[in-house]
Amino acid sequence: MLRRDVIDAVEQGRFNIYPVESVDQCLELLTGTAAGAPSSAGEFPEGSVNGRVRARLIDMVQKRRAFMDSGKQEGAS
Repeated sequence: MLRRDVIDAVEQGRFNIYPVESVDQCLELLTGTAAGAPSSAGEFPEGSVNGRVRARLIDMVQKRRAFMDSGKQEGAS
């Protein structure tokens, strides 16, 4: 399944393969930060990867809404 050069690199310690079952496990492996599971209210722990992603998405939505609202106000004057 793996190319010979990949197998050789693994055997020489130049490459690692990690089995994972979810994207969250991949995120934790790549970032060294907990992915964070949602609470019953749908909130993620502050500082977790998913919490930071959610906060960034909320920020982007708010900025887009503010931009769209400013265009409506300028068009009305």
